[in-house]
Amino acid sequence: MKSNEWVFGSSKEFETWLSEYNFLEDAYILAVDKEPLAITIGCIISGNYWANSERQILPFSLQPEVIVAWDFDQKVPNIPNDYYVYGIQTSQEANGIRLDFGDPADFSLITNRIKVTQLPIVIDTFRPCPSDREFYVTANLTEIPTPGFWLEQFKKRGEDISYRYIHGERKALVEIPYPDYSGYFFQLTDRIADTANGVFIKFLSLKDRRFSVSFELWDKDMKSQFTVLQQIVGELEEVEIHCGNCIFSGQEWSQYLADGTLPNYPFNSPDR
Repeated sequence: MKSNEWVFGSSKEFETWLSEYNFLEDAYILAVDKEPLAITIGCIISGNYWANSERQILPFSLQPEVIVAWDFDQKVPNIPNDYYVYGIQTSQEANGIRLDFGDPADFSLITNRIKVTQLPIVIDTFRPCPSDREFYVTANLTEIPTPGFWLEQFKKRGEDISYRYIHGERKALVEIPYPDYSGYFFQLTDRIADTANGVFIKFLSLKDRRFSVSFELWDKDMKSQFTVLQQIVGELEEVEIHCGNCIFSGQEWSQYLADGTLPNYPFNSPDR
């Protein structure tokens, strides 16, 4: 057997090998070949995760000898680019070794023996992956926007928004502390009685005339208001928006909100 190949006949043997590679946590399914079945999974060994920056992946091919059970097709019919898994767990079944591939969409394999082959290192780039539930903003401001600023901006765009605490009632504007009103939520005024949260104001600060604020969407029924909030921050002076592994200028952010255009160069590129 070659030095870059291993064959395991028990979950204990396979688990020992997995532990040497941190159970392939935060790994990526790179390919699934069906005939014969081979799962290519890679772990990041170099890179900073920012969109379009270089990464190095150490890939392994997992090949079962006899397939006892395999539910991948039913749960994840197609491999998207950079399909992420939290890791692999293994256990011994009466009919073979069980491999459980972690979230976000679990699938499993049972086989009598598993062959692992280390493949050549892959060098490519991290694809842009913006978040649909949180973003972080910095902008040039001399003071933190007042609580009333956000409500006025929402109102201009046809949204009747109020402040509230989690599971709390509507807070009048005069009740909101300033300058630190982090920990409060935005919610549609007419939905406060029937909801528990909204859009969370996670963090805000001002340092050296640079304002910072972070928002999280907790209420999935406020997606349209969350988009309005994204539009509002895009108009701040010298704004920079961090969303997922992407960083946008104000102009880039407006373009992204309009048609989904993502940055096609590293955030620290001189072309930016």
